[in-house]
Amino acid sequence: MTMSFHVRIFTILSLVGFLALPVVAQTPDQEFQQIQAAAKSGDVASEFRLAELYYNGESIQRNYEQSAFWYQRAADQGNTAAQVNLGFMYENGFGVQQDIDRAFQLYQLSAENGNATGQSNLGFMYETGTAVGIDMAQAAYWYQRAVDQGHAQSQSNLGLLYLNGNGVLQNLPLAFDLFQRSADQGRADGMTNLGYMYDTGQGVNVNDQLAAQWYQRAADLGFALAQTNIGYMYDTGRGVQQSDADAFFWYLTAAQNGDGLGQSNVGLLYLAGRGTAQNNDDAFRWFQLSAQQNHPDGLTNLGYMYENGYGIGQNYKQAAYFYRLGAESGSALAAENLQLLIDAGRAN
Repeated sequence: MTMSFHVRIFTILSLVGFLALPVVAQTPDQEFQQIQAAAKSGDVASEFRLAELYYNGESIQRNYEQSAFWYQRAADQGNTAAQVNLGFMYENGFGVQQDIDRAFQLYQLSAENGNATGQSNLGFMYETGTAVGIDMAQAAYWYQRAVDQGHAQSQSNLGLLYLNGNGVLQNLPLAFDLFQRSADQGRADGMTNLGYMYDTGQGVNVNDQLAAQWYQRAADLGFALAQTNIGYMYDTGRGVQQSDADAFFWYLTAAQNGDGLGQSNVGLLYLAGRGTAQNNDDAFRWFQLSAQQNHPDGLTNLGYMYENGYGIGQNYKQAAYFYRLGAESGSALAAENLQLLIDAGRAN
């Protein structure tokens, strides 16, 4: 199992004092016309709402260009939520030409004006070195600003920094507390990270049952890594009754959702015929998908398939190639297997 990755979602924020509409029933078209008229007159709440309608395709055809236009109008009037959402559109090239520097500027503007999502996104850019040099101290600073406002995603992200001592002094109890707060607000990544703490006994006593419960809650929300982790709990019988069938189900679900570790693990079950019919071809296919994400387990297992000719013709050169990539990605097993090939004169 591995630790949770960061996730970031595009959050549409509601405004206090949003345009008050008449009590009388309106058709979607009438509502759109009223909001559009108010937006054209310069009402900032209506500009923001109109941008939402265009972005989501509510009552009108989705139009990212028009959405970006109206977010820009609201952002120009100091609407911090519009600044965040417009930054997201520039970051991803939705309705505008992709411009990471512009996205950074908008997140920064929103963050400095006190918007928690802007602060979270700015922290993420500092953490990942997007449009700016990696600066973990700045990442921690902006996550903390958002945490101070109860921002659930930042609670999880800041918790990871405290868990690993990145940009802050390592503090496992504080990491645990931040994950707990995030999980209590319904964040799947917070739940997964909290499960990890119970799983590994970092900042809290090992508790397999609680680890499995938090993984399960996040898995049920569709979070791929949690699906892999609850699959592992079923695989090993930790915190739940051991079940090859349930392990296969959750590994496959995670794999189909793109998790590299899940892809490798479901490949292992296909290879062993556990929880499903034995199938070398399916095992090879899932190892290959995992390897394409540069996951060390997928790379190592793909090398194993080439070395032994499972699901593919035996090819020592390809085996050595994937073992080498796996070793470079941190797999001790890949390094060991590669050395065995070299010692046997089969690596060339």
